[in-house]
Amino acid sequence: MPSTLKDFRTRHFAALAWVGTALTVAFALTIALRFVPLDAVLTIPLFILILAVAGLAAFGMDVRGAFRNADSAVAALARTAGSFAILAAGAVLFPPCMLLTSIAVIWATLAVNCSTYAVIVDEARSGVIVPKTGGYQSRHGISFQLGSNQPVQIAFPIDGNMEDGWGAIVYDPTDAGETGRAKHGHAAPSSIAATYGWAKCAPMITYYYRCTFS
Repeated sequence: MPSTLKDFRTRHFAALAWVGTALTVAFALTIALRFVPLDAVLTIPLFILILAVAGLAAFGMDVRGAFRNADSAVAALARTAGSFAILAAGAVLFPPCMLLTSIAVIWATLAVNCSTYAVIVDEARSGVIVPKTGGYQSRHGISFQLGSNQPVQIAFPIDGNMEDGWGAIVYDPTDAGETGRAKHGHAAPSSIAATYGWAKCAPMITYYYRCTFS
């Protein structure tokens, strides 16, 4: 290991450790919120508060080390500024890390369940499955809501519930030609909005959208 890199890590150890921990928490928390019934409104601010306190502690450790070991006050201030920049970078990267992890989980969900989704779509087209008023239906271990319109529209929920804000992977061949508007404006195609309500959607593979309803 080059001595300069080793020295950099030694000087800013606490800040680097905090950034690694913060991004790991962002990754783990996002996945946990998908699969564990936690209240995101309370959980996310709590973890941010904990990380903020830990960040201040890490900054204090680096500042103490900087003024203890630096040859001059200018060198100490330079090391302190470096630690602050590292901590700031970690804080800025925290929300994008959660967002990218969330999107990755949705794509992974589609990849794992795509064949089962296709079976459910085929059964809905053939009349084996009929729309149910209120709530979700379940088949082949997958929950969904079948729209009453034609062609078949199906929302496969991925988080939340229909009474509050919720997210879903939506199968909708109706407005397949309008994916450009959905992609750039993140607005739901009119057919999805008419069936499930207002949403922000982005296209995935053909006929599938990831949507957030409110």
